[in-house]
Amino acid sequence: MNKKVNFKVEGYGKLIFFVFFCATASALIQPYQSVFLQEIKNATSNQIGIFVSLNSIAGIFFSTLFSMVSDRFRQRKKILSMALCNAILGYICYLFIDEFFFLLISSSVFIGVSTMITAQIFAYAKDILRKEVNDTEPYITVLRTIVSFAWVFSPMLASMLIKIPKYKGIIGSAIVSYIIAFLILQFNFSTLTEDIKAELTHKEDIYEQKSNLYILINFLVFTLLEAMNVIANTNLPLYITKILGYSNKYVGFLTALSSLMEIPCMLFLAYLAFKKIRIEYIIFYGISSGIIFFLLLKEVNSMYMIMLIFVFKAIFNAVYKGIGISFFQKMIPQNCGISTTLFTNTTRMGSIVGGIIIGSIGGYKNNFFFVSMVMGIISFLLYIWACNVEKIIKEKSQ
Repeated sequence: MNKKVNFKVEGYGKLIFFVFFCATASALIQPYQSVFLQEIKNATSNQIGIFVSLNSIAGIFFSTLFSMVSDRFRQRKKILSMALCNAILGYICYLFIDEFFFLLISSSVFIGVSTMITAQIFAYAKDILRKEVNDTEPYITVLRTIVSFAWVFSPMLASMLIKIPKYKGIIGSAIVSYIIAFLILQFNFSTLTEDIKAELTHKEDIYEQKSNLYILINFLVFTLLEAMNVIANTNLPLYITKILGYSNKYVGFLTALSSLMEIPCMLFLAYLAFKKIRIEYIIFYGISSGIIFFLLLKEVNSMYMIMLIFVFKAIFNAVYKGIGISFFQKMIPQNCGISTTLFTNTTRMGSIVGGIIIGSIGGYKNNFFFVSMVMGIISFLLYIWACNVEKIIKEKSQ
């Protein structure tokens, strides 16, 4: 078996550039969204929570709807084009709509539709790769590493663009990134037909679909993991600037640092995928790293110490984001659009749960540390249950 990822696989290089610019746009805005809403749109903590939750609900609806369409008709290029156009319109609204209520509605529609970009990209990648290679998991993991690379570059760029008043430099650059991604899709994917009919007899597709209970429990596990991440990403910028007293530039710096650390972690995960290391062990270590991160973060206030313990957050993110897509695709191997969307919907549901918690816990110094650690422990226990459930079901079927 070839132990290296072959970047000459048809369409793979184009997908890398496409993923990079899509991720760049997202990474420019997300670290600053809560601060932008608070400082420019005068949103309260409760309003920020509502904003995150409503956008996530819209994302679940649209991504689920179009996942079924994409699996049935394989029109992924058209669906991606529509999603990118909505992303561009959504962030234009950020620039020109000052009233919070109207921004909430426009964002829920336009950004809600655009949230299916990630699921459709990785479903599209799965369709392409499984016609060319025997094991797609390392390729998907490397592709996910490109997202982390974009998250290294973009927040650092944003820390310079923040000097432009009212975050217009950051939002404008995100719009430009989406336009570039749209052009890449239109002019460089002509050889990749929208209606790729993947061979279901391919040896990857003989993986047995997991039980519904196993899928449901893992959906809950990854939802809780994303909620932990949402709570951290939303509260950490406020915690760093309002409680610890550091300037806004450290927000982008820490985001970039975490993503930089994720890259070697994800590349190591791709290596483990080639080695066929059991994914259950990797997920256990990933969840444990997230719990350790919040436990240590509560005890430090030095920027140097915060940077040091961000390695645990990097491991946590690398595991649940880096292998999560492949993990879900293997659970429902015949419908990669639905399985990938199921994974991305854990991020939407996690955002809803996280948004509700953000609006409920009030302050940002002590409460979000404790809540995140509790959610990590619950997800750890749920994952142990899921593994035991699947083992029992297999034993009964034999």
